[in-house]
Amino acid sequence: LATDAGRDALRRYYGPYLDLAARLGWTVEADFDDLDEIMARAKLAVVPLVHASGIQTKVLDAARYGLPQVVSPAAVSGMAPGFPTVVAANDL
Repeated sequence: LATDAGRDALRRYYGPYLDLAARLGWTVEADFDDLDEIMARAKLAVVPLVHASGIQTKVLDAARYGLPQVVSPAAVSGMAPGFPTVVAANDL
């Protein structure tokens, strides 16, 4: 999730891939108690999954909070056609 954190608005990260986030210089908040507080600060959800099965709750959570999303094809593979998100091109 990208949050409004001043100059680092796109550099705050919540979720897995901690090593990648650290290499990118993002602030990592992997463990948090209040999803409402995190989502209230978020401006964008990015879900770049390479492999997924079933419905991804992180995608549903972002939609529930009204966050714009950019996701990989795998992240929405369990969603109904027309699910309100932007599917990024996947050239992997």
